[in-house]
Amino acid sequence: MLWPIYLHPLHLNGALVHDTRRPRYLTDEQRAQLGDHPELEEARRSLDKIRAQYEKTQQPNLNEEQAFLDIEAQLSGTVVQPAL
Repeated sequence: MLWPIYLHPLHLNGALVHDTRRPRYLTDEQRAQLGDHPELEEARRSLDKIRAQYEKTQQPNLNEEQAFLDIEAQLSGTVVQPAL
């Protein structure tokens, strides 16, 4: 005998159903109140810090001339110095 699988009330055959009783958007007043919320400010600072760390790890785009010089150096057996 197969037992029915219990699904959360907001799931219908495995798909999430939005609860129409809950508001999905903020009013202008609610949005204004959140603008100065301490937890939101901390989250913004954390996001800015993480973005800055990510950008430091990204290599700058090489221009076409530099790419050509690197390829020529590799073909001639010359060591290519990484750009810092």
